[in-house]
Amino acid sequence: MLGLIKKDILMLKNNIKTILLIAVIYLIFAQGKASQIAFMLSFISIMVSMSSFSYDAYNHWDTFACALPKGRKNIVLAKYTSGIIMLLISSITTIILGLLLNITLSKVDIQELLIIVLISALIIIMIESLIYPFIFKFGIEKGRYILFIGSFLIAGLGAYVLKSNINISKGLTNILNNYWYIILPIIALLMLIISIMISLHIYKNKEF
Repeated sequence: MLGLIKKDILMLKNNIKTILLIAVIYLIFAQGKASQIAFMLSFISIMVSMSSFSYDAYNHWDTFACALPKGRKNIVLAKYTSGIIMLLISSITTIILGLLLNITLSKVDIQELLIIVLISALIIIMIESLIYPFIFKFGIEKGRYILFIGSFLIAGLGAYVLKSNINISKGLTNILNNYWYIILPIIALLMLIISIMISLHIYKNKEF
């Protein structure tokens, strides 16, 4: 399984230019706002995860990998593990960019950025937990429709927050006071576990 994870991570090299371009564009439009900087996390993580499925489909990798010992189980577990690793990389990258902006512009609320990055990461885990079983069942092309819906919902929520001029720091503080900082990770973890179980069941019975 380690080899499968390494394969997905190495694919990041093929997308590094695109990722950097997206990062630069977001930094330009973010104007030091923590919420918009952290929003970049969603696009980078999901984009890289989807590209790994696309490469596998294009090269008919699954047909070969399924012939390996515990191939089907390892393929599923490797995809989820790779997704989490890519999410961690994206989170760290977002935080580093926020720190750099804080040094150069002194207008980024680091505490707010860290909280938003954490919540964004948990939301991405939930979205990918919903998307992955569909991809394993129907393939990456149909899975993109689910991704589109998830991205649309995120964009709509972000637009609503910005348009309503909601104080994000205050809102997040209220959530933390109501123990959402405990509930949200638990929900994300449960969704991830259930998603893995469903994907394993689907993939073990899938015909190629």
